[in-house]
Amino acid sequence: MKKIGFIHAIIIGFILYSCQTVNVIPIDYLVPADISFPSQIKRVAIVNNVSEPLGRIHTETDSILLDKTNGFFERYRVNGDPRITTESLAEAVAAENYFNEVVVCDSALQVSGATQKEATLNKKDVNELIKTLDVDMLIALEEIQIIVQKQVYPMGEMGFLGNTDAKVYPKVNLYIPNRHSPLVMINGSDSIFWEGLANSVSNARTKVISDEQLINEASDFAGTIPTKYMTPHWNTVNRYYFANGSSEMRDAAFFIQSNNWDKAFTLWERAYETQKGKKKARIASNISLYYEMKDDLEKAEEWGKEAIKLIKVANNITEDSVLSEAHLSGDLGYIYYNQVDLSKRKESFAKLKMQMDRFNDDF
Repeated sequence: MKKIGFIHAIIIGFILYSCQTVNVIPIDYLVPADISFPSQIKRVAIVNNVSEPLGRIHTETDSILLDKTNGFFERYRVNGDPRITTESLAEAVAAENYFNEVVVCDSALQVSGATQKEATLNKKDVNELIKTLDVDMLIALEEIQIIVQKQVYPMGEMGFLGNTDAKVYPKVNLYIPNRHSPLVMINGSDSIFWEGLANSVSNARTKVISDEQLINEASDFAGTIPTKYMTPHWNTVNRYYFANGSSEMRDAAFFIQSNNWDKAFTLWERAYETQKGKKKARIASNISLYYEMKDDLEKAEEWGKEAIKLIKVANNITEDSVLSEAHLSGDLGYIYYNQVDLSKRKESFAKLKMQMDRFNDDF
């Protein structure tokens, strides 16, 4: 589940108060995967190696059916549908276009000597599967568990609000030839929820989403979770730029709306030479954004640091001062937020470049 960070929340609130000065634009950039693979791994197979049976396996908390005033609460654990998760995982990995080919084998594997509690593939099984499927690496789904929490709340004349939350835990192992153990073990997690109104407690329990539909949808969702660990993926974030303060700033904002960043940059450069104080800091921040849009992260960071330095001087903030909520509710908040995320992006760029070498830097 996503949360809005402290700084981000302050900035969003301030935008509502001062939207005539600060504009927001979403930008997309590639984020490196947690795991790096040699470029020789080009063909991969997604396989179903789940041995546990589908369905409920353990009750976390006994069902509590309360009166019409208090509603209902239930918490339990189920195994997901490995066929659905395997297919979803294969689609998610293929959609990233990182590997040359993705092969899917969603039928449960019949591995030699394995018991229900011994799902990990051994060296012999891995080598045989890799040879049979003609791939360089196996991505094996080993387990898919779902913790379900159902609650029903009375809503007066509106009836009853049913809320179902599913925490999804797919376990995936990566195998390459001639190893006695997995190359990497991925234990991912995320959550998905459903809610709706009904005219009774029982309908709110069962009509919001049935157990069968819940398992199907949660299992499909589970397949999308491990992908970010294995392949570079796109991240969408907001960037803030200043649009008022001079005719050049207003005209530059118009060019940004037309996606003409070069003309906007020319106007910002001209304005930077003539402005002082906070206005100069705002322009420096805009120029930082320009260089980020051009993927020149070194210059983007240089201009971002200059913007922070200028705005601190304008606000009489010393270099070693701890930034307060009051500081971050103004121009410094927008500038600071841009630079914090830019720094994270820059730090990960070397890793991303290494992972994308297989595409000859065409990314």
